[in-house]
Amino acid sequence: MVGMYLALGGATTLGVGGLILLRSLVSRKWGYYSSNKKLNGQVIILTGGNVGLGAEVAKDLAARGATLVLACRSWERTRLMLDDLRKASNNNDVHFIKLDLADLQSINEFVKEFAAKYTRLDSLICNAGVWVPMEQGRKTEQGFEIHAGVNHLGHYYLTKSLLELLKSTANSRVVVVSSGLSKQGKFDMEAYDHFGTGRTLEPGAKGFAPTGYCDSKLMNALFTKTLAVESGVSSMCVCPGWCYTQLARYVNIPFYKKILFLPVCFLFMRSAARGAHNILHAALEDNNNLTSGGFYRECKLSSEDMTRLHEMSDSAAQLWRVSDQLLQSAEKDEKK
Repeated sequence: MVGMYLALGGATTLGVGGLILLRSLVSRKWGYYSSNKKLNGQVIILTGGNVGLGAEVAKDLAARGATLVLACRSWERTRLMLDDLRKASNNNDVHFIKLDLADLQSINEFVKEFAAKYTRLDSLICNAGVWVPMEQGRKTEQGFEIHAGVNHLGHYYLTKSLLELLKSTANSRVVVVSSGLSKQGKFDMEAYDHFGTGRTLEPGAKGFAPTGYCDSKLMNALFTKTLAVESGVSSMCVCPGWCYTQLARYVNIPFYKKILFLPVCFLFMRSAARGAHNILHAALEDNNNLTSGGFYRECKLSSEDMTRLHEMSDSAAQLWRVSDQLLQSAEKDEKK
């Protein structure tokens, strides 16, 4: 009996040790960015800056002395974060302006309030996003499928509305947070109702991620690619990696599945603080060292993603046109 317990203990120790070693090997490939750059005098908008990746990015930017505007939906959820940021960074120039990306009117109000307070915009970091099971059928205030409406169209409208301010600020940039799941995304306006009901999986196909989320993350990359050309403003798209955040808070995962999934999470999931390095690289690195319109993974330009995006140039142009048309239509409906 003692021998059996010793054997089990040894096997467990060996298994845990093996997992730790594997995680160490996996994590060596994760992006890491270090810079002493100061941001005093620079004005930065960060969407979704009160939780997860956004909160970690906000901590770094505030510590560098930036004039930081947290563009978030909830004052209650941001208030404590704001106090902590100011105290930890000794920077009182950190502020909140309400922004609900699921409501075009809220975006209009945000832009007006921001423009009334600031005469420059050095960086716009489009970080906020939603992940909702497709069966919930959630829509934005104007009736768009929630992923396409928030993750893409909301940020598209926000960026276009702030474009003149970005153009008038020297060395300004736009950073759009996408995902590795953009690889599973599709964009075909003839085959799918991306902005209405969202794309449904083909018969027999399986996937753990909502199709709308994957498609919207592909839209992020296509939008960034076109933005760089159409606007001339330095624009980068970023995959932060699989991070521990509250992104999947609307998903009900049974407890036993969480337990079974723990080894996979331990091996491949990074902290939000580590994932934020990828966003900070695109936000802080010298524009001359970055490729505008580029897709970045692990603080490096991803040749694989760039090849795919180049092959989808027609889709990128179509997305730009369709997005403008949808916004114009929504504005007309608002005026009725």
